[in-house]
Amino acid sequence: MNIGFDARLYGTFDRGLGRYNLSLLTNLAQLDQVNKYWIFGKVERLASLPHNWTRVNAPWPVYSVGEQAKLPRLLKKYPVDLVHFPHFNAPVTYQRPYILTIHDMILHQFPNERATTLLKPIYKFKLWMYNYVFNRAVNQARAIITVSQATKKILIQHYPNLESKIRVVYEAPTIDGRTYRQLPRPIAGRYLLYVGAAYPHKNLGVLVKAHHELLKRDANLKLVFVGRQDFFYQRLKKELSRYSKGVIFWGEATDATLAGLYAHADVYVSSSLAEGFNLSALEALSFGCPIVLSDSEVHREIFGPAALFAQVNQVDDYVKLLDQVLNQGRSGFEPLQRATTVLSRFSWQLAAQQTLEIYNQALV
Repeated sequence: MNIGFDARLYGTFDRGLGRYNLSLLTNLAQLDQVNKYWIFGKVERLASLPHNWTRVNAPWPVYSVGEQAKLPRLLKKYPVDLVHFPHFNAPVTYQRPYILTIHDMILHQFPNERATTLLKPIYKFKLWMYNYVFNRAVNQARAIITVSQATKKILIQHYPNLESKIRVVYEAPTIDGRTYRQLPRPIAGRYLLYVGAAYPHKNLGVLVKAHHELLKRDANLKLVFVGRQDFFYQRLKKELSRYSKGVIFWGEATDATLAGLYAHADVYVSSSLAEGFNLSALEALSFGCPIVLSDSEVHREIFGPAALFAQVNQVDDYVKLLDQVLNQGRSGFEPLQRATTVLSRFSWQLAAQQTLEIYNQALV
């Protein structure tokens, strides 16, 4: 079988989707010695892929006119039997067999104007385009991968006709604490850690306010945000400036630095209203870091008995649970005893194997 893969997002620079593509393709290369692969993306980023895989330059950004107008013409030049689009944005004019990965349903759940830097009319148009492209992509796909049962459930609520072609394939840590030893401490003293974007559904104001309350118990406790310092982080800083004591906006971090931050954090915390998976929290768990998460279906599914869950939007509940964990320390945090069992469910080798099975079934 000849397989095409849209890797225009690839590597650590492209955040979660780039890491997903990097990890999946790396493990598919180790697993699959039978099928032929054509990888479409920025060829200079694809150097680590096997030499017997064909790299094809596809320079068009995601969500662009080039993606819709030029990418399908490029794909048709190559003898691919099946293309994997690892996002919802399959070109609407592409008619050959393909599969999708749907990572979350955030824009269906929270079509929020605060989640954009665009003017309102432009945002409305882009939201219409999102729905148009998404609707066509999921209905035309031979198969759909979701990264959690929770995401699958929401997708079926919106598209009941798709249930038979949805398969769940879990992600796994891309920075895995089980492979690191004796990492240097990047920050002195105790700190809470969050890794990710500052989009509205991440609900980071709850963390800032909870940390502000915890300063009454420990005046030196820090809250560290790791993520690209974009418009949304700048807005968070401005809107919550009166709670800024002890808050560190770290910016982006290398994998080595991020490993150190995970390894020495006192608690990893997330207050998001919705997630597709929450990979950063799973990575923190792999470093033996206690985790406190918003009480949601996906968090219960992925983390189960290895985490504590706070009521969504309830600052007091976060304060109570975080204070409990800080007093116990890592050695006294009982849910960590079940971390190994929870982590054993997730590996990129398994994800690659299950994805390859979906490739084979998609053309039957």
